Amino acid sequence: MFVMSVQAQLVTVHPVTPEQSGDENAAAGKYAAAIDQYKTAWLGWFIGRNEADADLRSAHERLAGKMGAALAKMTSPPIPSEDADFHAQKGAAFVKLAKTPLDFLKAASQFQEAVNGAPWVFDYHFNLAVAYKSAGQFKDALYSLSLAKLLAANEKDRRDANALRAEIEAAQEIAAPAVQAERENNNLPTRSKLLMVSSSLRIGSRWPTKTSLGERQRSLARNWRLVTNALEMAVL
Repeated sequence: MFVMSVQAQLVTVHPVTPEQSGDENAAAGKYAAAIDQYKTAWLGWFIGRNEADADLRSAHERLAGKMGAALAKMTSPPIPSEDADFHAQKGAAFVKLAKTPLDFLKAASQFQEAVNGAPWVFDYHFNLAVAYKSAGQFKDALYSLSLAKLLAANEKDRRDANALRAEIEAAQEIAAPAVQAERENNNLPTRSKLLMVSSSLRIGSRWPTKTSLGERQRSLARNWRLVTNALEMAVL
């Protein structure tokens, strides 16, 4: 009887997630502590485990909104770590030196590291959107910008975000015909594709005068293997 009475009094204790802890701190007016907990949740340790929302992106949107609300009630935002600031600076350096879409993706990788280190910073999300836009990754750019808008602290931030959205959507619309042409090209018959591949390979085989003979031979061998493989696929 004693054992049964003890068991009847037991209450199931559910672990408190970082987001829930952040909510409690925010309700108590401890906004800096709340943002710190939201950052832990942002990193995904509990996303899809102790939370019902397994969609990382929608969880980040929710957390960004909560951090934005907490920031609005603070006299000054938390200072990002030195590591987060370094990644932001390195991302800016990549953007400055970038010459190809791949270079802008390297910049995006650095800005993403900065975001992970301080997800409450508007500029980090904004610059990540700029890098994605410059790399032609428009959907990712718009998503990063949507997070930045949730963290906008003033009218200037909101106007800058709207201006960037206009740039991204304009670039997306301009790029749409080229994307469609590429899709149509990918749907060409195999033999037609082969003619285009062989033509591009001849152009690619024009080497600078300083290139060694060994490099030319290796390149021609690689090109010939590509053409041979394509011929075999056409026959099949």
